Amino acid sequence: VAQDYEESYRWLAKAAAQEHVSSQVALGNLYFQGLGIPEPDHKKALYWYHQAADQGDLQVKQILFEIYAFSDKVSRDTEKAVSLLKRSAEGGFAKSQFMLGWEYFFGERVDQDHAEGVRWYRKAAKQDHAEAQYELHLAYYFGEGVEPNQEKDLYWLRRSAENGFAQAQNELGLEYYEGDRLEQDYDKSLKWYRKSAEQENGDALYTLSVMYRLGLGVDEDPLKAYHWITKAGATGHMIAQRNLGNLYRNGDLEQEQNFTEAAHWYRLAADQGDPKSQFRLGRLYLSGSGVEQDSPEGMRLIRKSAAENHEEAQQFLRNLSLTP
Repeated sequence: VAQDYEESYRWLAKAAAQEHVSSQVALGNLYFQGLGIPEPDHKKALYWYHQAADQGDLQVKQILFEIYAFSDKVSRDTEKAVSLLKRSAEGGFAKSQFMLGWEYFFGERVDQDHAEGVRWYRKAAKQDHAEAQYELHLAYYFGEGVEPNQEKDLYWLRRSAENGFAQAQNELGLEYYEGDRLEQDYDKSLKWYRKSAEQENGDALYTLSVMYRLGLGVDEDPLKAYHWITKAGATGHMIAQRNLGNLYRNGDLEQEQNFTEAAHWYRLAADQGDPKSQFRLGRLYLSGSGVEQDSPEGMRLIRKSAAENHEEAQQFLRNLSLTP
């Protein structure tokens, strides 16, 4: 059915005028996004959002916080933003409790207070807000706002992982992989890394490639190692990108040597500031391997790498200075 925004506005306006909260929020969304009208009308959007907030809608108060705190579509108002966030959090909305905890932890819009941040993280965590549980784990790990407590830090890490937070799943996988604070168990490590990898977590994807490459908890499988490192590189994981460059430069993991592909992956890592990839890409430019030969570009990259204290690049430049 073709969207008929004119009809939507008409019926939503009728319901909103009768104080139907969901209609007020929906009408605010339409105006804010400018759907079915020549351009967004942020003034009308804010009017309807505030109508819903005045009736106690906790989620729209959190939406209004984000608008007044972050949006470039309206005049930012820190005092109003924080007031709305506190009202939503005090009303029990878990996302707002988490965000208020974040505000107190980092002190951008309120006075920094780690203990108060932990208090709000804990409220959200008890409602199974996975990111708040992860932040609570970090608070107990680093002793920020609370005394360090390994039992509680691992408890909240596991709760966050079980509730689907990818970073927590990756870190729980790491705990089982390293075996320093939990008994080493590659099967459990693999389980949590896979869960995190399913959400495209670059660290988990990369570590899976290492596990298949080395046969840790799984049979060695170079093709699976290649599969996972390629997926990690595609997420922007810098070390994976550099190692993909190495892989194609050397012809590893049952892949043929391919300098064009090597240059592609080195370039991606180099653009993120990786000095090793800058040096290796520079060498490819000097030799014209996989790229059009370009000595000035090659030397630029090598000097940039050396400036970041990469020893190979520095030695290369020293050797050049000794060449007659």
